[in-house]
Amino acid sequence: MPVYIKTPDNRWIPYPMTPATRSSLNDATFGNYTKTVLANPDGVERGTALRQWLVQPTRPIIHDAAVYWTYIQTAIAPSPFAQDPGDSPSADDETAKQQLKEAADIYYSNNQFIVRLELLDNFLYDTNGAMRIPGLVVSLIRDLTVVITTGGLDKKSEKEGEEMVKQLQYLFGCKNLEKLAIEICGGGDMAGTDWSTQEIIRIIAPVVKGLKSRFNTRLSISKVSPDGASRNITQYWSLSDGTAKSSFNSCTATSDQIMRVQTYRWANPKQRSLLSGASF
Repeated sequence: MPVYIKTPDNRWIPYPMTPATRSSLNDATFGNYTKTVLANPDGVERGTALRQWLVQPTRPIIHDAAVYWTYIQTAIAPSPFAQDPGDSPSADDETAKQQLKEAADIYYSNNQFIVRLELLDNFLYDTNGAMRIPGLVVSLIRDLTVVITTGGLDKKSEKEGEEMVKQLQYLFGCKNLEKLAIEICGGGDMAGTDWSTQEIIRIIAPVVKGLKSRFNTRLSISKVSPDGASRNITQYWSLSDGTAKSSFNSCTATSDQIMRVQTYRWANPKQRSLLSGASF
């Protein structure tokens, strides 16, 4: 049975499979669910999942700097520093490590990086060991955009919500960030009043409140449509005066004021009700 994939214009076309492709799919290690999907080379589900993981939601993929970084790594340290965990690093190992640190300083301090939320821990803390210098990126990164995709209309499970919050909390370790952008990408209203965007804001509101306190004006939050249009919604985490509250209580609030009040409630879960006179 042939495999079909969905094209950008919503057509299903045959996808050729080879024994090598089948073998590589069976060796996938993204997780139990992922392996289950990829191990089924004849299913439409596999093609759909691959598109979800491999098609970037916004902006083109910039290839050059990432490739050069790989080349530099290979040239400086073509093999692991120590072959055995108990071995002491050689002088060559130490030299290579120092040279990698120098290259990494230039690479991560002078480029803008766009990272999907679910890969944030891997990017900042080298959880798969690709950098060979754990924890280095988090201390160097200066310009970072985190992309959160809204998904469908289903309510996020408690586990999914906890994982999203956990990933965002890694940002507190970025001590040298000069610019941090969080982009909520998906369809729906650009003001973020659609259900799927509201669900994301509900989950991330408390941790974003902390990030806003930590990074202040260096942090921005935006809603981004699939075609790249963007609207800044950082103000939803700000209630600098009582206008939004009074308008909300008198049923005369604008959509912006309603979103500010709603986000405040999500960011401050211990506040039972704004209508009972909660203080801003």
